[in-house]
Amino acid sequence: MKRILKGTSYVILTNLFLAFIGYFTKILIAREFSVEDFGLIFGVISFFEFFHLIYYLGIDNAVIKFVSDFKAKKNTFKELQSYFSGIVTQFKITFPLSLVILSLSPLIANYFFKTNKATSLLIIGSLALILHPLRLIKSYFAGIQKIDKMSLINALEKIILFVFTLLFILVLPKKNSINAYMLSYFIFFVALIIINLIILKKNKLVNLYNKKLSKKMLLYGLPLVFSSALGMLFGKIDVLMLTYFRNLTEVAWYNVSVPTVKSIYGLIGSFSLVYFPLANEMLKRDNKKSFKKNFNRLLKYILIICIPSCLFIILNSKEIINLLFGVKYIDAHSSLIIYAFMILLVPLNKIFYPILLSLSKTKEVAKNSIIAMIVDMIGNFLLIFKWGILGVAFSSLLGYLTLIILNFKVIKKNLRLKFPLLKSITLIILSGICIGLTNYILGWLNSSSILFVFVLKFILYFGMFGVIILITKQITIKEIVQLIKS
Repeated sequence: MKRILKGTSYVILTNLFLAFIGYFTKILIAREFSVEDFGLIFGVISFFEFFHLIYYLGIDNAVIKFVSDFKAKKNTFKELQSYFSGIVTQFKITFPLSLVILSLSPLIANYFFKTNKATSLLIIGSLALILHPLRLIKSYFAGIQKIDKMSLINALEKIILFVFTLLFILVLPKKNSINAYMLSYFIFFVALIIINLIILKKNKLVNLYNKKLSKKMLLYGLPLVFSSALGMLFGKIDVLMLTYFRNLTEVAWYNVSVPTVKSIYGLIGSFSLVYFPLANEMLKRDNKKSFKKNFNRLLKYILIICIPSCLFIILNSKEIINLLFGVKYIDAHSSLIIYAFMILLVPLNKIFYPILLSLSKTKEVAKNSIIAMIVDMIGNFLLIFKWGILGVAFSSLLGYLTLIILNFKVIKKNLRLKFPLLKSITLIILSGICIGLTNYILGWLNSSSILFVFVLKFILYFGMFGVIILITKQITIKEIVQLIKS
């Protein structure tokens, strides 16, 4: 368990920093633009992210695999050749694809996004799409095991997006400032050109492309496209359906509620990044007793964090939206309530998933993902026309719940693990008690400051919850001390 915590601490701190910058950038854009323009900006971004399915081809994973293999053989030239061949392979698709979108941008803007404001965003996005293969530099650094440099690229992206978005908003005329975020993306890719030139400066680019190696990478990566597609479809299809069948206002609500929830479960899910190799190691050694012990402890910690967080957001959704994004987005609170349940579901699946991989249950993972995706898609088509974003949110929740149940059934069958249902119910009751006590205490407070009341509510709620779980021995002081030392 200590190895999990030690391996996760660096990842969590890095993710916390990047998540804060990324989320703050989104808040900046939300407050600067109208609800419809905010929805348009992120609707166009989702449009381009959807095409990731076409040009991805599993090359990201192939670059990591081939670069790491050649690193083990101490063949630096082949490392760079694998990386550059991956870039060329993706470029062969992104270049013609970007030209098609570029030429059709006025039609896409008017018939899909239903506003000519989208035209300039589509043009800038098309130019950025051409350079998108340069993001493979992160896979290259992962392959040569330079995780610190990979983290720097992630940090560079978030910082450039924030700084240049703010700069463009300040200097561009009001009618053109809607392009600020997309222009910042293009600046990031320009920075990647410079970084790549530095890395490849000692080698002739002609010699770096290897057609045979490119084919091998493609054959390795293509089977991975399917699993990537499933993960992508869960999010981007929702936005595209809202864009086409509903309106940009609901797209804006989606991009307010979902990132708010993601900022929480993304950090908790960081455990899965180091949990897979450890789970794999214990199961390969047939040390199921140790595995079950660590699994139960990890699951307990996740439930202790997620259940009260989920309930707090559900019961304070209006205040959260108002404080972060402003009163003009207050109608997004209903979808935030539904998506808040993802705070519990996503971290659970991020723990179940590496266990299934360790058990070599890739077919079951694919099958369960297909079933969950079908549930999500059917729910979307049945509910989106009447309920809009609430229907989409409920469908996503139902699809993910289906995935959790199916994945846990496979784990239970192979390892005979039990889900701590009684502990979950206990934590829900304790959270409810804390909420009731917090509201009762604050009922005596007479303050017009929403921020002051919210902060006080947050401190009281989680403070009381911490005391109660210690009193009821859901977690002990000894465990907390061990966690801090780890």
